[in-house]
Amino acid sequence: MVDDAQVAQLRDEIVARGTGLWGLVNNAGVAHMGDLVDVAVHEMRSLFEVNVFGVQRVTQAVAGLIAASAGRIVNVSSVHGTLSTPSGGVYTMAKHALEAFTDSLAVEMRPHDVFVCAVAPGNFESALVTNFVKNVPLHDKMPEPLPKMYEPGADTSRSNHPAPGPVSEAIFAALFDPEPMRRYLVTPNEYEARATLRKALAEVAQLNRASPHRWSAQELGALIEEIVDTVDAGGGGVSGGVPAGAS
Repeated sequence: MVDDAQVAQLRDEIVARGTGLWGLVNNAGVAHMGDLVDVAVHEMRSLFEVNVFGVQRVTQAVAGLIAASAGRIVNVSSVHGTLSTPSGGVYTMAKHALEAFTDSLAVEMRPHDVFVCAVAPGNFESALVTNFVKNVPLHDKMPEPLPKMYEPGADTSRSNHPAPGPVSEAIFAALFDPEPMRRYLVTPNEYEARATLRKALAEVAQLNRASPHRWSAQELGALIEEIVDTVDAGGGGVSGGVPAGAS
């Protein structure tokens, strides 16, 4: 867990070094699994302390240094910043929050020539499950198949997923490319990429269906084409004067 004293020490050490700070990568994160109706509040709070409040603390502490360098901030989100999964509600809530944090921060830091973006990995090999089992005690409300992860000899390594090299490459690009992108979707296969995009579009359709100013499918298609063209041309927002958190 990140605390204020650690963050203050980090900033003091950077300042003492005298070289300034150009790039920040917020990559720390923990996972939690379990049905939302059974998750203890302290477990939810513990995850948010790392995945959300930790990011806020570190970013807030060094934002002035980044601004002085007209640098970049990269937040490592997840496909679960778009997707929502059963028994993964706490984790997906935090990643949704990080996506919103990225969008708002991008607008706020734009006057300082600081570029803010998000890298959203899919399923890669990591220690997320191992750390979850280590830090969250088994209890009788855990849904299947979670209890099996606590059995002796259980494989919690996620070694069945590819190594996370592509995620590192995306972070490197976000930091150093002359024209970085606002979002990097990094998935090990086409299925995960399409599932993420379908979920984002499904939310658009759901909002549109309930709107008193509903657009036709043709109008939505035209809007998507317009936004795609804008993003491909180096923009990131939407027309009509609605803030989109784009840099």
